[in-house]
Amino acid sequence: MNFLTKLFSKKKESSKPKFDFKIGELLYLIDWEPYEKLIGQKNFEILCEIYIMRAWLYNYAFRRTISDVDLFANEMLNHLINELNTLGHSVFIIKCYPRESPEIDTKVCAKISDELMKMLLQRFEEYDELVQKHIEKKQDLEYVTVAFLKNVGGVIDNDNFSLLMKKMFDEVFKPASRIAYNAAKTYFDIK
Repeated sequence: MNFLTKLFSKKKESSKPKFDFKIGELLYLIDWEPYEKLIGQKNFEILCEIYIMRAWLYNYAFRRTISDVDLFANEMLNHLINELNTLGHSVFIIKCYPRESPEIDTKVCAKISDELMKMLLQRFEEYDELVQKHIEKKQDLEYVTVAFLKNVGGVIDNDNFSLLMKKMFDEVFKPASRIAYNAAKTYFDIK
């Protein structure tokens, strides 16, 4: 009887507060047209690199802000990867993938989404390795920026690249840092 009661009774909510990481509004539910203007064309491969860099910057800013709270940072990272994999990639593809008609085949979308996830994981590893190598010199982001510049293949001129980086820092890095700070306050019930 006790087993059935447990099985069919409502589960108690976790004592840990739920927190909105705002991943969608910062990473994929955005207007991509300004990015297309900065790169001077609608280049899906370059937009993928920008999308991935935005995701990495979000992750990096969050981890740097609450670096001593690994458990919470890991929860955010799991949430980030899961949301991008289940929803974010598809939304990004629908908004940015070049096609003749407004419809996109679900098989094509799933294939591109899988490729995008592999690319995201590779870039996260690449950028994180650069951070680990250069963090003590306080030059970690400079090396990541150079790697990102190489990944976009020199398509963007210097002025527009500077504007692109500023745009990503303003739209992702700064808000993600504030979100991390507020999440930590909520998590630890600090007023």
